[in-house]
Amino acid sequence: MSNNLKSFVKTFSITFLIIMLTVFFIIPFITDHAMKTQSESNYQLLRETTENITRYSINDTDKAYRIYEWFQYSGNMTNIYGKNTVLPGLIIRSEDPHICIPLNENKYVLWVLTGKCGACLEYSLLYREIANESNLTVRSVHNYGEDHNWDEVLIDNKWIIVDPSMYWFNVSPFDEETRRGPNGLNMSYVFAEYSNGTQEDITYRYTNTSNITIKILNKNRGNISIKVLSNNLLHVNNRTEVDTNLSCKTDMNGICTLTLGGGNYTLSLEKNMFFPQKEYIAIDENKEYEKEYLLK
Repeated sequence: MSNNLKSFVKTFSITFLIIMLTVFFIIPFITDHAMKTQSESNYQLLRETTENITRYSINDTDKAYRIYEWFQYSGNMTNIYGKNTVLPGLIIRSEDPHICIPLNENKYVLWVLTGKCGACLEYSLLYREIANESNLTVRSVHNYGEDHNWDEVLIDNKWIIVDPSMYWFNVSPFDEETRRGPNGLNMSYVFAEYSNGTQEDITYRYTNTSNITIKILNKNRGNISIKVLSNNLLHVNNRTEVDTNLSCKTDMNGICTLTLGGGNYTLSLEKNMFFPQKEYIAIDENKEYEKEYLLK
């Protein structure tokens, strides 16, 4: 290899490395800062949007429905579910909007008023903020293990379901299982989150549950973290080991108890977070389970 070619290869390699570092580290930092800044400046836009949507509402049900309808109107929101990111946190589309920056977890919700695109998470969280601004009692609902988010609104002392990304309004809770997926879909763990960050386990509203008591048999068995990963999406889109956001830690007797809907799961036993031990378990609804594991 000539010296000129060696020099070119070296220069190209360094340039490529710089570009990759920029893509994977600097761009996410820039987009996160931009989303935070824009979200904080969108409170006036939230008030104006809420006023425009609910101005002629005749009662709370009508108000909740008008907000739900706003998400369905062409131009208000674009659902980008299933679109692949080409850069970290960045989706590029052939149609308008050509660039979509989805939320990073649950942060900077009002950014969605600027981006006007997202999937069920963005729809759910923005619906919650608009409904809350309109003085409705509302909570976003998360079913991470089966990859979906929606909302519940309290009307006449009853929580009604509003799913702004799926065209469902005031449906039965158990419909969420039967309507999703080709043959229905087991739901693992469902929790509600209020605007102030308070969370509540509401799995029982959407599926029949079972209790699983887990015991670690090792001598030093306290403080073992057990995370629940769902395999319920396997027959839908071949996804496995999706984090449900449900976990527990063993007590001094090596015991912890989990409440789950039916389905197939991976239990990640984490004495050392870098080398978790995985155990597979199938759960039928309305049963009690006792499982014992020896950490390797």
